[in-house]
Parts: sequence; C-alpha cells; structure tokens
Amino acid sequence: MVLRIVVLILSAALVRSWGINHAHPGTGAKCERLNVSFCRGLRYNMTAMPNFMGNEDQRQAERGLATFMPLVHYNCSKHLRLFLCAVFAPVCSEHVTIPACKSLCLSVRRDCEPALTSLALPWPHLLDCNRFLDRGNTLCVQPPDETLDNISSPTLPTVQQQWPVMYERSPQISIRLQQQQQHYQCPPHFVQISEMEMIFCAPRCGTDAYYRAEDKKFAERWMTGWAWLCFLSTLFTLLTFWVEPSRFRYPERPIVFLALCYNLLAMAYIVRAAVGADNLSCVSQIDGPSYIPVSKQILPVNNAILYNSHLIVN
Repeated sequence: MVLRIVVLILSAALVRSWGINHAHPGTGAKCERLNVSFCRGLRYNMTAMPNFMGNEDQRQAERGLATFMPLVHYNCSKHLRLFLCAVFAPVCSEHVTIPACKSLCLSVRRDCEPALTSLALPWPHLLDCNRFLDRGNTLCVQPPDETLDNISSPTLPTVQQQWPVMYERSPQISIRLQQQQQHYQCPPHFVQISEMEMIFCAPRCGTDAYYRAEDKKFAERWMTGWAWLCFLSTLFTLLTFWVEPSRFRYPERPIVFLALCYNLLAMAYIVRAAVGADNLSCVSQIDGPSYIPVSKQILPVNNAILYNSHLIVN
C-alpha cells in the first residue's frame, strides 16, 4: 500500500512538471485508426494526432497515459478513463476533432482531487478544466446518460480516512465492496481484484495492457540472452574455484560469492524463459487469469523458489 502511495506521488509530481502548449489540436491534426489499447472499447475507433497534449503520435500519447495509471488503479472516478482518452486520444469524426467537455473534466476533478489533496498535491496543471470547452452549441465528449451540470464540491472521503477502513473486516465492508464492484469498471485489458478490503484493476495475462507484444518479446529475448551470458561466465568462475580453491585467497575470494549470487539470479531468468512468464506470474480468477503482485499472494512452491531467490541474491 505504501508503494502505491509513493507511485501516486511520483506520478503526480511528474504531471505537475509537464506543460501544455495548446488546448486543442493544431490545424495539422489528422484522423487515424485508434491503436491506444487503454482507450479501446469506448465506442469509437478513430482518433486525431497531434492531440490536445501536443503528442505527435499515439505512442507518445500512450506513454503520457501511463503516467496516470496509479489514478486509474485507484478508481477515484468512473469517468476517468473516458476523460483521459478524450484528452490523449480524442475522438475524430469526419476530420473533426471532438474535445472533452469542461463538465466532464470538473466531474473527474471532483472525484479524484481529494486523493491528491490528501497527499498535499494539487490538481495537475496539465488537466486544468479551464482549458476545456463548455457544452452549449459546441460538440464535445461527455459521459453517456449523465447530467454533469451544477457540479457540487467534493464529497468523497480523503485517502487518510480510507486507509484505516481497509483493515476492518465486517459485513458492512463486504457490502461496500460489492457496491464498488458494481460502480467501478476496469479497462478492457484489466480485471477487478479485491485485496485488503480494496478494489483495484490489474492487467490480464496474455494481453498488451501496458506495452506492445513486439516490445515485450524483444525485452524477454534481451534479458534471456544476457542471463545466459551471465550464467556461463559465472559458472566458469565457480568451476575454476572448485578445481583450484587456493587460487582465490582474500581479498579476491568474495568474487566467488558474487559469482554464485549472479549465477543463481541468471538461473531464475533462464527458468522463467523456459517455463513461461504466465505459468509463474498468473493465478486463476473467476473471469480469467490476471497478474497479481507476488508479495500479496500465497505462492505455489515453484513461484516461491524463484521469487525468494531474487530476494536473496539482491
């Protein structure tokens, strides 16, 4: 939980340091097919680039969206996903870019600002609601079947008020969790996870939730290649020590211990590549497998061995 708060603080601080050059796409914005995985399933398949944030292509827009994933996982607003997509991957219809409505921004700010305020962080300047258009005669994106006029002041409890509740176990909390599950929706590649009396979204196994499939394959091959190189070189060092231990005297002998640690670490990566990441990192859920933080699950024996070996050698 502390790690989540730190990630949220760092992400919000990064957002504060960003600037925004214009509130609307430039005249050179063109319609193109939507490839941002986070925004799929929102009933539109065409977007405009450059977007409202000045991103030149969808890859840059996806990196910008990744900054807000802690807020998405926190589920502070059911309209947050729609709002972020309207900003980073705006709807494009017949070469007309449709921005987010100001009322939509205010609704998301009403729901999510308490989480930032409780951490002594202001609302990101990047998402200043005054930069967006009012409804009226202007075409803009607003939540379906929602009335966002006359938005009241924030009524959600602050983050500090919510932390103590997470450790309670009572029928009232179970009822509230059921209500939250009905209220919140995860993106298409995510699944709801109930943990420590809190609901958050976790990426499903086998989906490209954060990165493209080709990028993940390249990273896996890259790590596996270096793991084999590390394993063979450290194995050679260990065999040399086993054949003639007298060659390794202090202060050179600690090199053998370092070689042993890195040999075990490389072995864990090699086993992961041979067995498959899904077999080691995924657990069954009712609506499909999903990635779960290994430190908060009861691990099978094979998972525990690999996970603890990483902790020991590091």
